[in-house]
Amino acid sequence: MQLTRLWDGYKLRQISGGFGTDYGESIRRFDIFSRRMEMAEPIEATEANWDEQVLNSELPVLVDFWADWCGPCKMIAPSVHDMAVEYDGKLVVAKLDVDSSPNIAIKYRVSSIPALIFFKDGQPVDQIVGAVPKGQLQKKVDSVLTG
Repeated sequence: MQLTRLWDGYKLRQISGGFGTDYGESIRRFDIFSRRMEMAEPIEATEANWDEQVLNSELPVLVDFWADWCGPCKMIAPSVHDMAVEYDGKLVVAKLDVDSSPNIAIKYRVSSIPALIFFKDGQPVDQIVGAVPKGQLQKKVDSVLTG
């Protein structure tokens, strides 16, 4: 039997059985298999939550317009994730799947992906189209946050 429990910031897997004692009891063994996530993650933006997550955000928002079949989108995904972690509390990072939410992509004239659009006070203020190095993305984020 396997159970998952949280303990002291770690996710544990409890494995029982197979280690019987003289009395037929099981000895429980715990294995740390992953550190609990305490960092920011990109949020999933959809047509249903667009206004709440992006347009009404008190923080600037970086929206990654992407698709599962897009190779360059997969290339920049780690950098986009890093922006969520590194700018936690200063910037919201959202990912919008253009196949699942085509009307949003059409509204903002996204014709090539990946497209990264920065929003402030509900309005697009800057964008990057195509896969770019992390350093270039960081410079753009810094520019949006200070501008």
